[in-house]
Amino acid sequence: MKEVWKPVYGFERLYEVSNKGNVKSLYRYKKRLVPFKQKNGYLSITLYKDGKEYFKLVHRLVALSFIPNPSNKKQVNHIDENKTNNCVDNLEWMTPKENMNYGTARERTNKSQGQSVIQMDQFGNIIGHFDTENEAAILSGANRYKISAVINGHRNLAGGYKWMKAGE
Repeated sequence: MKEVWKPVYGFERLYEVSNKGNVKSLYRYKKRLVPFKQKNGYLSITLYKDGKEYFKLVHRLVALSFIPNPSNKKQVNHIDENKTNNCVDNLEWMTPKENMNYGTARERTNKSQGQSVIQMDQFGNIIGHFDTENEAAILSGANRYKISAVINGHRNLAGGYKWMKAGE
Protein backbone atom coordinates (compact mmCIF):
# COMPACT_ATOMS: atom_id res chain seq x y z
CA MET A 1 0.00 0.00 0.00
CA LYS A 2 1.33 3.40 -0.99
CA GLU A 3 1.67 5.83 1.90
CA VAL A 4 -0.80 8.70 1.59
CA TRP A 5 -0.64 11.76 3.86
CA LYS A 6 -3.55 13.95 5.01
CA PRO A 7 -3.78 16.87 7.45
CA VAL A 8 -4.41 15.97 11.10
CA TYR A 9 -7.94 17.04 12.05
CA GLY A 10 -7.71 20.14 14.24
CA PHE A 11 -4.00 20.58 13.45
CA GLU A 12 -4.19 21.37 9.73
CA ARG A 13 -1.02 23.00 8.33
CA LEU A 14 0.90 21.80 11.42
CA TYR A 15 0.86 18.00 11.19
CA GLU A 16 -0.06 15.22 8.76
CA VAL A 17 -1.02 11.60 9.37
CA SER A 18 -0.64 8.74 6.91
CA ASN A 19 -2.82 5.79 6.00
CA LYS A 20 -0.03 3.63 7.50
CA GLY A 21 -0.37 5.23 10.94
CA ASN A 22 2.61 7.57 10.78
CA VAL A 23 2.51 11.20 11.92
CA LYS A 24 4.82 13.98 10.77
CA SER A 25 5.36 17.60 11.63
CA LEU A 26 5.11 20.17 8.84
CA TYR A 27 7.19 22.62 10.85
CA ARG A 28 10.71 23.15 9.47
CA TYR A 29 12.11 19.71 8.75
CA LYS A 30 8.88 17.81 8.15
CA LYS A 31 10.18 15.00 10.33
CA ARG A 32 8.24 11.89 11.27
CA LEU A 33 7.23 11.86 14.94
CA VAL A 34 7.96 8.88 17.19
CA PRO A 35 4.86 7.62 19.01
CA PHE A 36 4.87 6.62 22.66
CA LYS A 37 3.38 3.26 23.69
CA GLN A 38 1.01 3.80 26.60
CA LYS A 39 0.53 1.28 29.44
CA ASN A 40 -2.74 0.21 27.83
CA GLY A 41 -0.90 -0.69 24.60
CA TYR A 42 -2.13 2.16 22.40
CA LEU A 43 0.30 4.45 20.58
CA SER A 44 0.04 8.15 21.35
CA ILE A 45 1.75 11.23 20.02
CA THR A 46 2.33 14.73 21.40
CA LEU A 47 1.21 17.60 19.18
CA TYR A 48 1.67 21.32 19.80
CA LYS A 49 -0.60 24.18 18.79
CA ASP A 50 -0.66 27.79 19.97
CA GLY A 51 1.83 27.01 22.74
CA LYS A 52 -0.27 24.18 24.15
CA GLU A 53 0.58 20.49 24.33
CA TYR A 54 -1.95 17.87 23.19
CA PHE A 55 -1.70 14.10 23.64
CA LYS A 56 -3.46 12.24 20.83
CA LEU A 57 -4.02 8.55 20.10
CA VAL A 58 -2.55 7.68 16.71
CA HIS A 59 -5.40 5.34 15.70
CA ARG A 60 -7.93 8.13 16.27
CA LEU A 61 -5.90 10.55 14.14
CA VAL A 62 -5.84 8.01 11.30
CA ALA A 63 -9.57 7.32 11.59
CA LEU A 64 -10.52 11.00 11.75
CA SER A 65 -8.48 11.76 8.63
CA PHE A 66 -9.20 8.68 6.50
CA ILE A 67 -12.37 6.84 7.58
CA PRO A 68 -15.82 8.34 6.99
CA ASN A 69 -18.06 8.25 10.07
CA PRO A 70 -21.60 9.05 8.86
CA SER A 71 -23.22 7.42 11.93
CA ASN A 72 -21.05 9.52 14.28
CA LYS A 73 -19.73 6.46 16.12
CA LYS A 74 -17.45 7.38 19.02
CA GLN A 75 -14.78 4.65 19.19
CA VAL A 76 -12.14 3.32 16.81
CA ASN A 77 -11.63 -0.45 16.75
CA HIS A 78 -8.47 -2.32 15.72
CA ILE A 79 -9.84 -5.11 13.52
CA ASP A 80 -6.91 -7.46 14.25
CA GLU A 81 -6.97 -6.42 17.96
CA ASN A 82 -3.31 -5.32 17.70
CA LYS A 83 -3.31 -1.87 19.33
CA THR A 84 -0.08 -0.87 17.57
CA ASN A 85 -1.33 -1.65 14.04
CA ASN A 86 -2.71 1.75 13.08
CA CYS A 87 -2.98 1.18 9.31
CA VAL A 88 -6.24 2.54 7.95
CA ASP A 89 -7.22 -0.94 6.65
CA ASN A 90 -7.11 -2.23 10.25
CA LEU A 91 -9.37 0.45 11.75
CA GLU A 92 -13.12 0.98 11.86
CA TRP A 93 -15.59 3.18 13.72
CA MET A 94 -17.78 1.49 16.35
CA THR A 95 -20.16 2.28 19.14
CA PRO A 96 -18.93 1.49 22.68
CA LYS A 97 -21.34 -1.49 22.77
CA GLU A 98 -20.05 -2.86 19.44
CA ASN A 99 -16.47 -2.44 20.63
CA MET A 100 -17.16 -4.26 23.93
CA ASN A 101 -18.59 -7.24 22.05
CA TYR A 102 -15.93 -7.31 19.32
CA GLY A 103 -13.55 -10.24 18.85
CA THR A 104 -11.99 -11.58 22.02
CA ALA A 105 -12.90 -8.60 24.23
CA ARG A 106 -15.60 -10.53 26.09
CA GLU A 107 -13.41 -13.60 26.37
CA ARG A 108 -10.54 -11.54 27.83
CA THR A 109 -12.89 -9.76 30.24
CA ASN A 110 -14.49 -13.01 31.39
CA LYS A 111 -11.08 -14.63 31.80
CA SER A 112 -9.76 -11.81 33.98
CA GLN A 113 -12.93 -11.74 36.06
CA GLY A 114 -13.01 -15.54 36.25
CA GLN A 115 -9.60 -16.00 37.90
CA SER A 116 -9.33 -17.00 41.53
CA VAL A 117 -8.64 -14.13 43.91
CA ILE A 118 -6.92 -14.07 47.30
CA GLN A 119 -7.91 -11.55 49.97
CA MET A 120 -5.27 -10.43 52.49
CA ASP A 121 -5.20 -8.12 55.47
CA GLN A 122 -2.95 -5.06 55.41
CA PHE A 123 -0.04 -7.18 56.68
CA GLY A 124 -0.29 -9.73 53.87
CA ASN A 125 -1.98 -12.51 55.87
CA ILE A 126 -4.41 -14.51 53.72
CA ILE A 127 -7.93 -14.21 55.05
CA GLY A 128 -10.04 -15.25 52.07
CA HIS A 129 -10.07 -17.09 48.75
CA PHE A 130 -12.67 -16.50 46.03
CA ASP A 131 -13.33 -18.11 42.66
CA THR A 132 -13.80 -14.76 40.86
CA GLU A 133 -13.36 -11.03 41.40
CA ASN A 134 -17.13 -10.67 41.29
CA GLU A 135 -17.60 -13.24 44.07
CA ALA A 136 -14.89 -11.49 46.11
CA ALA A 137 -16.71 -8.18 45.74
CA ILE A 138 -20.09 -9.59 46.71
CA LEU A 139 -18.87 -11.50 49.76
CA SER A 140 -16.32 -8.95 51.03
CA GLY A 141 -18.31 -5.82 50.29
CA ALA A 142 -15.38 -4.32 48.35
CA ASN A 143 -15.90 -2.71 44.95
CA ARG A 144 -15.09 -5.17 42.12
CA TYR A 145 -13.40 -2.50 40.00
CA LYS A 146 -11.21 -1.46 42.92
CA ILE A 147 -10.29 -5.11 43.57
CA SER A 148 -9.24 -5.37 39.93
CA ALA A 149 -7.24 -2.14 40.26
CA VAL A 150 -5.35 -3.58 43.26
CA ILE A 151 -4.63 -6.82 41.38
CA ASN A 152 -3.34 -4.82 38.39
CA GLY A 153 -1.11 -2.63 40.58
CA HIS A 154 -3.09 0.60 40.23
CA ARG A 155 -4.23 0.75 43.87
CA ASN A 156 -2.93 -0.51 47.20
CA LEU A 157 -6.20 -1.49 48.89
CA ALA A 158 -9.83 -2.18 48.05
CA GLY A 159 -12.36 -2.39 50.86
CA GLY A 160 -9.47 -2.14 53.33
CA TYR A 161 -7.80 -5.30 51.96
CA LYS A 162 -4.94 -6.30 49.68
CA TRP A 163 -5.83 -8.54 46.73
CA MET A 164 -3.95 -10.78 44.32
CA LYS A 165 -4.66 -13.45 41.73
CA ALA A 166 -4.30 -16.98 43.03
CA GLY A 167 -1.07 -18.59 41.88
CA GLU A 168 0.99 -15.38 41.78
